[in-house]
Amino acid sequence: MAKYKYLIIGGGVAGTTAAETIRKNDPEGSLAIISDEPHRFYSRIMLSKPAFFLGKVPFDKIWLKTEQWYADNKIELIKNRRAISLDSSKKLVGIDDGKELEYEKLLLSVGAHARRWPVEGADKKGVHYYRSLDEAKGIMSQLKDAKSVVLIGSGFVSFETADLLRMAGKEVTLVMLENYYWEPLLDEKSGRMIEAALEKDGVKILHKKEVQKVLGEDKVEGVLLKDGTQLTCDMIIAGIGVVCGHDWLASSGLKTNRGILANEYLETNLPDVYTAGDSSEFNDIVLGEVVQLGNWVNAQEQGRISAMNMVGISEKKPFKFVSFYTTQGLGMGIAMVGDVRPLPDRKIISRGSPEMGAYGRIFVAGDEIVGATLINRGGELMTLAKLIEIDFKVTGHEEELGDTNKDLKTFLSSISVNPATSEATVASVKPFEKIKVGWFSFSCCEDNTIVFTEIMNDHWQEWKKIFDFRHARVLKKHNIMDEFDVSFIEGAIASPEHEAKLKDIRNRSKILVAVGACAIVGLPAGQRNAFTEDQKNAIQFLVDKFGALSKVLKVADVVKVDAEIPGCPMDPKVFLEKTTAVVKMLRPEL
Repeated sequence: MAKYKYLIIGGGVAGTTAAETIRKNDPEGSLAIISDEPHRFYSRIMLSKPAFFLGKVPFDKIWLKTEQWYADNKIELIKNRRAISLDSSKKLVGIDDGKELEYEKLLLSVGAHARRWPVEGADKKGVHYYRSLDEAKGIMSQLKDAKSVVLIGSGFVSFETADLLRMAGKEVTLVMLENYYWEPLLDEKSGRMIEAALEKDGVKILHKKEVQKVLGEDKVEGVLLKDGTQLTCDMIIAGIGVVCGHDWLASSGLKTNRGILANEYLETNLPDVYTAGDSSEFNDIVLGEVVQLGNWVNAQEQGRISAMNMVGISEKKPFKFVSFYTTQGLGMGIAMVGDVRPLPDRKIISRGSPEMGAYGRIFVAGDEIVGATLINRGGELMTLAKLIEIDFKVTGHEEELGDTNKDLKTFLSSISVNPATSEATVASVKPFEKIKVGWFSFSCCEDNTIVFTEIMNDHWQEWKKIFDFRHARVLKKHNIMDEFDVSFIEGAIASPEHEAKLKDIRNRSKILVAVGACAIVGLPAGQRNAFTEDQKNAIQFLVDKFGALSKVLKVADVVKVDAEIPGCPMDPKVFLEKTTAVVKMLRPEL
């Protein structure tokens, strides 16, 4: 029987981050990860990014760890195996090949899987879910021959998938039970804004409709709605939520609800058993409630904290983090931060309006902000997260919070934040000033979020202490512009509108950095002599799309550039080195 000092169930971001953290603090303790997928650690975020979904970048970009990384760090990865039992008294985990594994410390980072669609015919070929790599590969494979797709449900999955499908030129019909998009989590104004963007892009929306059965013999040919309407389609993608996979723990004595119950240290009721990630339902000391959250950054931080507590090299560390969700598509940015449940005892302060093209809602419980939903107001997300974290008192500020002419950051002016601990106190000394960062994507880079996503995933916890991300990524009509210490520009400048926008950004920025080949030389073709065939193929669409334009400029043709970070595709290590040098230009002490 194999015995491990640390055993981790789940090979996703929580489990892998935990393993990495354990190894940094305990170089020799035996360590294994059991994953029910046949793959090593990959980016779930990238699955819904246009560049990957549409096959514009090499498939290998999905991997976040190499096989060699596991070997070098003495981490045994047991792939394609499911844990099926837990005996905490004997500290044994049974797996589906009949083996039992003994542990000293156990982490349950089992994640969640897409909720299965309980409709007659849902087992036919052509019914898909969009959660795992294999599910994404199934969609991408059938998409080549499909003409029309029916989406089920309203939420992040349907929004992002509709955007991808329209980019691929498919006919899309969205069937939902609700009166408006994302009811009741969003209010009707917010839901209608999202619907307007979907419909403008050609998505047909059917409200208050439900599928009775899937039509076709072995494969999907359409759906029959309960009102008798028939829709023809080649594919169906159901996005109706997720389910935590903890049924196998029912007889273990572990306390569960929707997720695995835990305290603020991510300890379960069983000795030496911890939980992290989407499956964790924990005591949130920021919100003062027991909550379950499902997003990448949250899972990553929970993996780190749970690992520190498993190793036990210092005092137990509570998980203290304001969770947030963001997505962009169809010319729109959607963000949610904190607890956005529309409970009866909560007051909601509106900020902006649909008519302005930028609309937010701030949720107040008692006298404190607990959450916010933001449409085209993503620049305010991190400020609101900080106001939630420091228990900002709302009384007397209600009108100001709803006034879009009032910069929310002014509410932080009397708060001193220790960048090492993120703890906040009323300032008696000058507060630490974060570096104000903008990230802007032009032309060929507008649908390619890989470099930014990878860097943020790997370094968010460190970077958030010194960087204030005031704007990130897609250029939209309703951008909330600001002043920046550093602005990163990627993509070629391909129109007079681009030139005007770039000049405006330059005027607002102390330092301007051109990122990638398109921004530095106008097109990536100048670097192709050093590319592999896969890399050449990955960027050929850029050359095809922009090579024939009569006027394509590099950033330096339009404005003064203070630093350049070359690369196409970008090497994240080079990006980090160059960015560190830029930070030193502004803050030598960092």
